[in-house]
Amino acid sequence: MPISRGGLPARIATMLKRCDIHRMRQIVARGIRQLKASPQAGVGASPLIYFMFLSFAIFMAGFFVIPNAVDQYKFFSVVVFLPGLLLVPRALCLLRGNQLFMLMVLYLAYMLLTPAWGATFVFKPYFNDVRLALYLLLFVMLVALLREEFPVGFERLLRLLCLLAAGAAVVSMVIWWPHHSFPLDRLVGVGTLEHPNPSAAVYGFFAVLAVGLLFGEESLWLKIIYLLSAGALLCFVWLTQSRGGLVAVVMAFTALLFPARPKRTLIILASLAGIVALVVFLFPQWFTSLSERGTSSRLLIWSTVLSQVFEMPFFGHGYLVDHSVFIVSQHARHAFAHDAYLASLRDGGIIGLALMLIMLGSACRLALRIGREKGSYVYFSLLVFGLVYMIFDTDRLLTRPRELWVVLWWPLALVLSDSVVPVRGPLSESVNDG
Repeated sequence: MPISRGGLPARIATMLKRCDIHRMRQIVARGIRQLKASPQAGVGASPLIYFMFLSFAIFMAGFFVIPNAVDQYKFFSVVVFLPGLLLVPRALCLLRGNQLFMLMVLYLAYMLLTPAWGATFVFKPYFNDVRLALYLLLFVMLVALLREEFPVGFERLLRLLCLLAAGAAVVSMVIWWPHHSFPLDRLVGVGTLEHPNPSAAVYGFFAVLAVGLLFGEESLWLKIIYLLSAGALLCFVWLTQSRGGLVAVVMAFTALLFPARPKRTLIILASLAGIVALVVFLFPQWFTSLSERGTSSRLLIWSTVLSQVFEMPFFGHGYLVDHSVFIVSQHARHAFAHDAYLASLRDGGIIGLALMLIMLGSACRLALRIGREKGSYVYFSLLVFGLVYMIFDTDRLLTRPRELWVVLWWPLALVLSDSVVPVRGPLSESVNDG
């Protein structure tokens, strides 16, 4: 709670006049507690924590400004992970006893144990998976620690990243449009993302965040800025023609609005459906690519993965099993399962999938509780976006810095950090205010 400028000094002066030393000590102690609780970014912070905040911000911005994924991975390894190890004891102290964090550790630990009963064990890829698990855990811990140390600064970082994503979307569309034919070609954004589907995931995630920020702002100008940002990001997702990304956006917007305004949400969804139907009628060529691609072999891929699951249903094939999928009828090999839930079932069996669902369910429950307490369901909507997208794409949850770091691990970290360090800001303002 902020301290009024004149209140505390005036009361101290009054106490001095009365020589009520005991009462004065109580007031000063209360003032110190309020200062410690006030959102002054980085008060008394060490140089290391300032450096980690800056390096984390550059890493997240790297999805849009770093030219390739290898450089971003190296940046995280050297500039974020190594110095971040010095903050692990403090982060563990902060997260000690947190249920969601323990479920994350349990899921990752189990999946790293699965090669013990897999067909083969090769040290080098296993060491790589262990390293990625440590990277992700430090990423999650760092978010919680930075939000505790820089509550206002972290909120501002979320805003800046959202605006950066919108700017990158505009630049991508301006560069792409003159040299490509829509809908024959699909848009890929600038930065580290090299395929339309991951591009749609990351930019769609920030479209949902922009709408959440829109509802949390009181300034009309900022509302306009976030509205334009959301529009640019949604146009980007449309041009990628990623059906998984489009479905995830619709479901996330529903999760953002429905708990607080169910009737209005249904009206909005019905209106959007009518607009889409009208556009389909007027410009059917825009939807040609979406329909002609069929299921993109996903049904065949999923059925093949399920047949692998039935071979070892309880404990899975292990995390080192080849995750490519060979379709006999097509005589073709696909890179991965295109479904994160089936991938967990394939690698960790029923136990692995159960641990994953318990972890994600716990996060959703926490996000809903935060939404009810603060009147904003942004965290819940961001989680829904990632969970829906994972039905249509991705594979294992342990990856290098790719779209899953943004659409899954980041919202998990935000929910975790808010459950440890409750923060007031644009993400925690009521949608009823918008």
